[in-house]
Amino acid sequence: MTIKEWTRTYAKVAPASTVLVLLCTAAWIISAIQARSISGAYYDSELATEWTLWGPAVLAGGADWLRPVTSMFMHLDLGHLAVNMIFLVLIGREVERWLGSALYTAAYVCAGLGGSLAILWNAFDQPTVGASGALYGLMALMVGVYRAKGLDLRAPLFLIAANVVYTAMTPGVSLWGHVGGLVTGLVLLPFLRARRVWVRWLGVFIVGILVIAGIGLRAAVWG
Repeated sequence: MTIKEWTRTYAKVAPASTVLVLLCTAAWIISAIQARSISGAYYDSELATEWTLWGPAVLAGGADWLRPVTSMFMHLDLGHLAVNMIFLVLIGREVERWLGSALYTAAYVCAGLGGSLAILWNAFDQPTVGASGALYGLMALMVGVYRAKGLDLRAPLFLIAANVVYTAMTPGVSLWGHVGGLVTGLVLLPFLRARRVWVRWLGVFIVGILVIAGIGLRAAVWG
């Protein structure tokens, strides 16, 4: 199978994951063009500055309230983007096939917002970007994928454990963003394993509202 054929097949099987990868890649390309640099794409880009999650900026209100969302589509450099997109391609496909594209997208954004919530409460002054919070949420949901297929749960549990250890031991990595995304995914998991579709959507809605309320409360407390 050629790369072109594989890409077409993947896009049909996981259209939402494909769109997410394209959005993240497009954001990085635009930042690189603005910065006129590959190595300094993040640090010299107006878009990157405007999309970074940073507590004091969120307090400014207006469009800056979107930073908890936009930050999950921006990345520090090409390596950061590549690693996250590989994870998204591999894990996203499995979770999307389990949940369906619409519910998968909602869960992805919810987990990403959960990561933003944890950052705003525990690392308010730390500028943060990346899809890692959402990806940690997907890792938690992989437990549901394996359980639904009757597979050995040790594989997704090891994946989670290995990444948590990596996060704890690696300087410069957003610990709270990863933890927040993972916890949000674990909270979503019981709802998403329900047989009734409306229960799944209700779970994502409830968790999403709580996460957004938590972000609003943090802004109110700090303000």
